[in-house]
Amino acid sequence: MQDPWQKEIDENLMAWEAIAAMHARGSGAEFYRVEQFLNGECRLSP
Repeated sequence: MQDPWQKEIDENLMAWEAIAAMHARGSGAEFYRVEQFLNGECRLSP
């Protein structure tokens, strides 16, 4: 039996993935330190 909320969950996940992709580009990449994170660095403050 499928979760009755699965449609909403899937739609929410798609929205979050789209937003996250926007933040990972341009100046957002610098603010979120995407390259450093992908290279293994883990810092909570910029």
